[in-house]
Amino acid sequence: MVRATRAEGVRAPRVPAADRRTQLLDVAADVVSSVGVRALTLDAVAEKAGVHRPVVYRHFANVDQLLAAVVDRELGRLSRSTADAVAGVEGFERRLRSAVTAWMDHFAKSATLMDAALVRPPTSVELRAKRRQQNNASMAFLTGELHDAGLTDVDAEIAAALLLNGLIGVVALWRAKRVTRPVAIDRFVAIAMGIVAALGHVQNRSGSR
Repeated sequence: MVRATRAEGVRAPRVPAADRRTQLLDVAADVVSSVGVRALTLDAVAEKAGVHRPVVYRHFANVDQLLAAVVDRELGRLSRSTADAVAGVEGFERRLRSAVTAWMDHFAKSATLMDAALVRPPTSVELRAKRRQQNNASMAFLTGELHDAGLTDVDAEIAAALLLNGLIGVVALWRAKRVTRPVAIDRFVAIAMGIVAALGHVQNRSGSR
């Protein structure tokens, strides 16, 4: 039996642009997760996706733009998972623990991507912009939580900056297997509670003068 072939000149159905972009982002994320950021090239993504290089170029002008899009999508997922984790949770300590647990859970699932997004020095203007957006969002979340816990605007902002930078360090210790994840989360939350208590004490002392 002769197998039927596609008639000459008839093109295969085109994939919708949004679906193709999603496919390319999935492939790029897989490349980064499997072999690292340095292995990410438009050629590698085209080959793995089974498309010609110009198809990738129609969606991403260069590898920096592609990586920034991958990081942006990953950070969006991080933000959504963190928001879901604290939804309906009451109290500063419980909300912070829920948020940090979600954050570290996401890091555990997407370690290489999260490294590129939040830890390693940004390799492009696009990545610097994505990191700045994420840092601003994290600062806003922490500042709001600390303010609700009773700190002044200034003290809440100072404490948020300390905690945000400290969280990166705690994750590094956990990734290096210097501490377990439960210990990392417990100690981070305990330190945050200590900061709130210390600054609250300072505020009370200042107010009594």
